[in-house]
Amino acid sequence: MAVRQVKIAICGWWVMLLAMTHLASCAHERVTTAADDLTAAEAVHAASPDSVKAYEDLLRTAIRKAEDGGDWLTCARAALLLSAQLQWTDEHEALALATKAQQALQHDNGAAATSLASRVRLTLAGLYEQTGDIARARSLYQSCLDDEASRNLALGRLANLCLADGDAEDALALASQMKADMRDSVDIEPLFILANCYLQCDSLAAAQAIYEHLSLHPDSKTRYAALRHLAEIAILDRRLDVLPEVLDSAFASAETVFFEALQQKDAYFRATLEQERRAERLVYRGRLLNWALVGVTIVGALVILFIVSLSRHRRAIQWQRLQTEQRERELVEERLQHEAREREREAREAEERLLQQGQKIQLMQRFILDKTCTLTGNAFIGIVGGTNGACTVNLDQLGFEGTATGQNQNVSGIIGCNMGSSATFVVSNCYVTGDISGDGEVDVSDY
Repeated sequence: MAVRQVKIAICGWWVMLLAMTHLASCAHERVTTAADDLTAAEAVHAASPDSVKAYEDLLRTAIRKAEDGGDWLTCARAALLLSAQLQWTDEHEALALATKAQQALQHDNGAAATSLASRVRLTLAGLYEQTGDIARARSLYQSCLDDEASRNLALGRLANLCLADGDAEDALALASQMKADMRDSVDIEPLFILANCYLQCDSLAAAQAIYEHLSLHPDSKTRYAALRHLAEIAILDRRLDVLPEVLDSAFASAETVFFEALQQKDAYFRATLEQERRAERLVYRGRLLNWALVGVTIVGALVILFIVSLSRHRRAIQWQRLQTEQRERELVEERLQHEAREREREAREAEERLLQQGQKIQLMQRFILDKTCTLTGNAFIGIVGGTNGACTVNLDQLGFEGTATGQNQNVSGIIGCNMGSSATFVVSNCYVTGDISGDGEVDVSDY
């Protein structure tokens, strides 16, 4: 039995130790896939654009996991996003990442990869343009003209190249081919490019119409850019009467942009602090779990030692129990006999007490109530109002000279009532001279 308990205790201890180890490992690391990391990076960037480091770390992790797992589409998407993130801080790494995205798409022939390939070419063209390789950039832009999704952006970038070369007419011709929808509030870059081309070609009215439409856009940055160009057009057109109003509107939009940027910064800092607090809590929780593992190990060892020691002591005291059982039975018999004798003695004492109570004698003597005294009540009125039980009452030299008044029966000067005639009265030398009144059984006798 003891060996079985030891085995059960050891098994329970090991199960508890394994559970605590699993909890500690789960608290420190959670296994994720490349797609999970990419989704998390997009969520972080959408919720807090200023969370640059967390965004870049998640994208790099997604690229590494996607390359190890052969998920080339996810690898290309993550590399493309990271390239766009780094294009203004590290253009060479951004170019290398865009090239990696292009190479990753060569391993995937799906529809999603084909659609993503045009975006990769646009990103590469933009990076080549940024690094000064205009010829390769122009070639990539022209290769994107056949794709409907990237045609507008490619035409706009080609128009910008023409403007950079001072060829405003060719830029306007390219920009005019863009499908710029004035009702589209999302894709507004074609409208800006077209309006800029009109402005460079001195078509101020056409440019003004587009910028006035864009000045009503809900985005404050878009409104500020449009109002700034409207102020430029007002200066070029010498319409100084509307210039102050346009400048005020542009200034108000700029204040809104700065205010929104401050709000985003504040939200970013709050989120960063909360993230650090969560990290500290996770570290603290991990330490607690480690200490809990140590504590469980120590407690388990102590429990096992205790059980082993207990099993040894149980065998050692079994023979003592056998020896003491007979003695205990003898003690029990002696105690029962003693209790029986005590009960008999208590019964005799109780009988004696009852006998003594039945023979008790009460004595009252030399007591007189004069005329100033009054006894009043409902019933059972007298110097001795009444008795209850067997006894002997001796009354000697009692007198009542006052007034005794009762509303009911048993009104007397000396004895009110002897209940059940159970008491024995011995009365001598007693008298009643006072007024006694009541409703039945009134006693005015002298004794």
